Amino acid sequence: MLTVCPPAILTHQGLPGVRIERCVVSVEYAPKSDPTRFNRLRGATRYRHHIALPRYSFTGNDLESTAGRGLQHGLESILAFLAFDPLPEEFPPRVARWATRNQDDLRAAWHTFKETPGLVKEF
Repeated sequence: MLTVCPPAILTHQGLPGVRIERCVVSVEYAPKSDPTRFNRLRGATRYRHHIALPRYSFTGNDLESTAGRGLQHGLESILAFLAFDPLPEEFPPRVARWATRNQDDLRAAWHTFKETPGLVKEF
């Protein structure tokens, strides 16, 4: 069970996310069948992230954390990458261009998620 408080949203897939402009950034835990779900660092959790732009979407499976703070932390992490370091080798060119154009909004969203616990609650 999952509940969210604004600015967090639940996507149509039931994932926690945030809307930036006309786009949605969301996260979920990597599937148990993924052999890299828990990496060589003991207890690191891997997340799958989705970036839905108009007429284009991207899913990545390379976000991980040892902090163990759940889906809000995963969302916080992908927002940080997009807001502060949207490198073309880490993201497809369309995503990198969108992130560069929307850095101010991405940084504001990252700051809100970082400073406000409980925006994404898992039961």
